[in-house]
Amino acid sequence: MNVFLCDFSSSVLYDVACNLQKQGFSIVYWVAAKDIYRDLVIKDTQKFPQTIFHNQLEAIRAIPANGVDTLEFFPPSSKLLSQLLECESIVLTMMTRLDFSYMSVLEKKHIYYKYVTYWNGILTLMKPDVIIFSDVPHVAYNFVLYSLAKLYNIPTIMLEVANVQDRLIVVQDYKKASESLLDYYHLIENEVHTLDEIPVAEKDYFLKLSDVYYDATPFYKKDRDLKMKKKLRLFPKINKIIKNIFKMVFFKTTYYYIKYQFFYSGESMSFKSGKNYKNYFYLKKFKRLKDAYKKEYLALESYPNMNKKFIYIPLHYQPECTTSPLAMYYVDMIFMVKTVAAALPEDWIIYVKEYSIQWDSHDHRSHLFRYNGYYKELAAIKNVKLISPNISTYDLIKNCQAVATASGTAGLEAIVRQRPVLLFGYPWYMYCEGIFRVDSPDSCTKAIETIINGYTVNQQKVLNYYIALQSVVIKANKTNFFDSFSSLSHFDSVMNITEGFLKELKKVKNT
Repeated sequence: MNVFLCDFSSSVLYDVACNLQKQGFSIVYWVAAKDIYRDLVIKDTQKFPQTIFHNQLEAIRAIPANGVDTLEFFPPSSKLLSQLLECESIVLTMMTRLDFSYMSVLEKKHIYYKYVTYWNGILTLMKPDVIIFSDVPHVAYNFVLYSLAKLYNIPTIMLEVANVQDRLIVVQDYKKASESLLDYYHLIENEVHTLDEIPVAEKDYFLKLSDVYYDATPFYKKDRDLKMKKKLRLFPKINKIIKNIFKMVFFKTTYYYIKYQFFYSGESMSFKSGKNYKNYFYLKKFKRLKDAYKKEYLALESYPNMNKKFIYIPLHYQPECTTSPLAMYYVDMIFMVKTVAAALPEDWIIYVKEYSIQWDSHDHRSHLFRYNGYYKELAAIKNVKLISPNISTYDLIKNCQAVATASGTAGLEAIVRQRPVLLFGYPWYMYCEGIFRVDSPDSCTKAIETIINGYTVNQQKVLNYYIALQSVVIKANKTNFFDSFSSLSHFDSVMNITEGFLKELKKVKNT
């Protein structure tokens, strides 16, 4: 089988690629970050002599891979563009997360057409049997590749994080979840099972998740949140300077520090030079923008009355895969809140809570997804109240009639704590008991009527879904980011991901 690898950009995924090739799969195209080329591929080019490698940043900027002749890659037809209208809508939003030069809509559309031209040409030329993504496609260029693959019935495989430490799921399409998970769940859905049937770590996590007094925020989110709350610094701390002097790397470290603070330019959509966004001065500029949004929110917030009947809507941190593409059109959180509000009974309230990390200083992108007047428009919606980010999400889940979310962890926490969920997106738990899949005021109205008429979440079915999840999860870390949180070895992760891919590739081959 001819295989495309998309965003295989870690040492674990590099070794997975080597294993797939040893199993007889031909890696014909590989998109990865520059570090993989410099540290791994270039050192051992003989391992992949027939592979076209594509620098991820160049793919983002619509620059073809080296060695690809694009002379016969013709612009897409109107018919093809019409078939990809949903893709175009989502991709234009995805571009925002890397647009630090404030491109016009027309310029973004032109880059989108370049994506379609290039990847349509590549698929026509190379005819892959399957495309393997390291994650749910959520960068503009790879979502175009995914959408074209679906249009042409080219099988896709991707890894999805299961909200549990060291746990991944292999799926063929993020919109359909794992077929093996659903098959096993339907088999045991109405049976009586207990937590004693699953490993201790998974049992412990479920018990904590169902404890109304336990903070179930995933460990990696807590770590990220702590890092983002740190104060911006132009100069390093004295103890770090001393440490580098003793290690005899002071001048080398100083060079890279200055480059990072003043001249660094990363993954931007912009072709223009000088559009650096991770350095101290740009981060300060972005922080001023976020402070203005925060001030607007704080002026509008009120304290929730837990005795009222209410739906709790935690806003997602953006930009992230959880809203683009997993939320589809509801990447616009205001649109999602308005949809719920249109179905709300007169005596109910919607409590909307911002995720405070959206305002923190170290994020160089979050200001791109809020704007002046954003919170005023939310607060102006009938029966909507903005509440402090400091209010416990678990108290709100405990006292609400339902949680509404696109695909967030709050939805999982709610059903485990026996609160129904109005779900707009495509997370892995979307077919679990307690979930009402909604996409309009009418479907929201029907879900709320069912809840009013006495619907309660069947805890046994939720547990059965969690047990079914254990039959498909892979114990692995796909990036080095999770190493400090995990007891899994590099070898364990490589072998478990390889095995998961091989099982799914076998299904693809037999269809």
